[in-house]
Amino acid sequence: MIAPPWAAMLAAALVLRLPDNFWQRCGGGDTDRLLYAALLLMLLRDAYGCFFLNLTRRPACSIWKPLGYNAAILRRPRWCPIPLLLRLCAQNTQRLAFAVALGGAAAVCVVDSGALRVVVALAYAVVELKFHAALGWHRDVLLLNTLVASALPEPCRATGRALALCHAYGGSGLRRLWIGGACDGDSLKEVLRGARNGVVPKLTAYAAKAPPRLLAAVDAGARIGLELVGVGLLLAYLDDTRVRVTFRACAIAFHFGVALLTAIDFFENRVVLFVVAISDDLLGGGASAAACSPWPSRIFAFALLFPVLAGIEHFPFTHNGLFPFSGRQMRAVREVCDRQGTLLATAKVVALPVDLARTFLGLGEAQPAQLWHPVLAPLVLGAASARGEADTLTLRRRTEAWLKTKPLV
Repeated sequence: MIAPPWAAMLAAALVLRLPDNFWQRCGGGDTDRLLYAALLLMLLRDAYGCFFLNLTRRPACSIWKPLGYNAAILRRPRWCPIPLLLRLCAQNTQRLAFAVALGGAAAVCVVDSGALRVVVALAYAVVELKFHAALGWHRDVLLLNTLVASALPEPCRATGRALALCHAYGGSGLRRLWIGGACDGDSLKEVLRGARNGVVPKLTAYAAKAPPRLLAAVDAGARIGLELVGVGLLLAYLDDTRVRVTFRACAIAFHFGVALLTAIDFFENRVVLFVVAISDDLLGGGASAAACSPWPSRIFAFALLFPVLAGIEHFPFTHNGLFPFSGRQMRAVREVCDRQGTLLATAKVVALPVDLARTFLGLGEAQPAQLWHPVLAPLVLGAASARGEADTLTLRRRTEAWLKTKPLV
């Protein structure tokens, strides 16, 4: 998807209007090395199993990094040529990048270095590039952006980490509002109906039967309350420690609730929120008066804001909006699953049978993949069992019509 020119100009104008001292509003200090200790532990966890400690019944070792997963299709970011993507996703490259991120995180805990922080962020980005290209997950976007912010000039790091937090939740809220509206109880209900791996199945079943108005209020509380109003207050009072701590605490509680109800557990987000709250908000110092160039921070802020305004998804540049945006879209996917249909992703002449719908809802052996516009746009629908040509064509027309009514970003 090509980004509209106005989005780049608006993002640049907003970032350039910020005063130079804006990037030092959250203070600083050397306590942020706690983040690299947490990164070391999370990488060791990922090497064992990406679902380890998650609030889900899915086997802990069903996916592990750097090579414990496969995909029939790799989603290519527009900025990345195909030969480069294949080289970055090659097994040897992934092993090396994972080892560098692991060793670099351990080294930063002992001997801090700005160059070493940059190396760790780049290595982790290479690991996540393949993870996102294969599975489409957003579970490590906040961690990646926080690592990039931690590689900025020292006086600007805490503010950069706060902006990464705003992007993670504000970007999601803005895109969901733009596409799906202020609140959508049907969307939440369909997500609850599709939750098959929750640790408390009875709680999920009761929640799915809640009155529509209650579901709409809960959805609005998350979409408007946390992701828009909360982020707005965070930006307005960025230098207030109490506001930052409160927002991070609300976000942690939000992720716990989502994980218990749906088994969609952003474990990495919870860890980053908790660790950064300690390092920046509880142990960090006041606003720094040290002189530093604001341009690395301005470029970082532009890279966060531009994808949100443009609605583009080319990892690591992302608006962080999560599917589904409406109950209508979720019901359409569920209809495919209930009728034992298969969503086939087409690549030019060859059709690769990738059952995206069932894997997204956790109904198959494969792991869930997010359904994004670059994948959904060329989808065609076929029946897994012989139901007749007319039935297949009807299902296909419904899907194509659904994709055209309100396309995903």
